[in-house]
Amino acid sequence: MDGELPLGVLRSAFDEILASLPFQDDLAELVFVGDTRLPILISRYRSKQLVHENGMVRWSETASGSGIQPVAKMVLDPRHEHALEPEAFGLWRFPERCKGLCLVYLRQGVDVVSRPLPVQRPSSPEVHTGNLVSTFTIADYATRQAEIGHALNGIGQDVGGFSWLLEAATHLNGLPASAFDALKVLPSCPEALIGLLFNARDAGERALIWSLQNELPILWLELPLSAWRKALEANLTAISTLLEPILGAEKAATQALGRLASLRSELTPLEPALASIFGRVGMGGEATNIPSLKDLTAGYIASQIHRSNEGRNDLAARLRETGLNLPPEILSKSHEDFAGLFAPVLLAASAQGKLTIEPDLALLARRTLREDPLYVSRAYAHLLKFYGSK
Repeated sequence: MDGELPLGVLRSAFDEILASLPFQDDLAELVFVGDTRLPILISRYRSKQLVHENGMVRWSETASGSGIQPVAKMVLDPRHEHALEPEAFGLWRFPERCKGLCLVYLRQGVDVVSRPLPVQRPSSPEVHTGNLVSTFTIADYATRQAEIGHALNGIGQDVGGFSWLLEAATHLNGLPASAFDALKVLPSCPEALIGLLFNARDAGERALIWSLQNELPILWLELPLSAWRKALEANLTAISTLLEPILGAEKAATQALGRLASLRSELTPLEPALASIFGRVGMGGEATNIPSLKDLTAGYIASQIHRSNEGRNDLAARLRETGLNLPPEILSKSHEDFAGLFAPVLLAASAQGKLTIEPDLALLARRTLREDPLYVSRAYAHLLKFYGSK
C-alpha cells in the first residue's frame, strides 16, 4: 500500500490470516515493504492468560485496564457465560452453578481479550450426552484430539447427535471457535461440519454456523463433493427413519426429500454457489442464468484494474506443476497480474478432489471471497463442472 493507512482498515485481512492458523497462540507478522523496523506482531489476545490456583482465579483489575471482566463458560453447557465473583483483591471465585470442565477468560465488551484457560470443576452439568462430549475430559492432548475426530466421524449415529455442536457453534459470543477442541477438529471432518450446517434450526443458526469459516482454517466451497453427498444422504436417512413409524415408508421418504429441497432453498442465500454443489450431488438442477466464464473473468479484471501494486504471480505454473488443468478462459487473460482469478479454480478443484489448497493459496481465496464474492460464486459453478469432467 502507498502512503498512510489506519491499521483498522486491515482488520478483515488480519482476521483472514488468524482464521487460517491452526492454533490460538499463533502469531502473524505485518511487514511494511521498504521499512527497516521490526514487523508488527498480530495475535488473537492482548492480555495474559488467567492463572488458576487452589480453586481460585488470580487476576488484578489494575493489570488489564477498565471494562474487563473475568468470566467462565461451562464446556458441557456452552450457551451461557458466568461472571466470576470477587473473593479478595486479585482473587476471584467460580459461581456455584459452574460445574465440570470450564473455560475461564477475560471479556471486554464484545471482545474476548485473553486465551481461555481450561479448569476442571467438581461435578458436571447434565445437559448433553453422547460419544462426543465423553471425549472432552481425556487428559492426554493427542489422545483427546484423536477420539474427538473419531466421535465426529460417527456423529450421525451418536445418541447426542449434533446438539452440543449446535450449542457451542451458535453461542461463541466473541470466543474463538478454536477454543473448543471439537470445533477446532471440525475442519478435518467435513461430513460432520456439513451435517452441523444441515442441522441448524433456523436462519440465525445457519448464518452463525456458516461464519465458522471466518474462525477456522476451512472454506465451505472447498469441501469435497463426496462429503456433501454423504451428509445429504445421512440427513435423508435420519428424517426417513424418524417419520417412517408414523407415516409409513413411502410417505416418510417423500417428506424427507421435501425437507432436503427446503434445505437447499434455505442455504443458497448464504452462498449462491451452493446451488451448483446441490446440483452436482443430485439435489435439484444447477443454476443456468449465470454469465459465461469468459465474461466473468473479464469483469473481474475490469473491477480489479486499480490494484496496480499487487505484483505479478506464477500461480498458473505452480498449479500446473500439481497436474491441474487450467481453463482457457483464465489462461487467455493477464492472469499473472490478477491472482484473484484463480480463487474459484482453487475452491472448485479442491471440491472435486483435484487439489489440496496450501495455506498461502487459502488466504488468496479468502481475500477474493471478501473482495468479489459474486465473481467467485458464479465462476465456481463453471469450474465445478470443468473439474468434474476432467
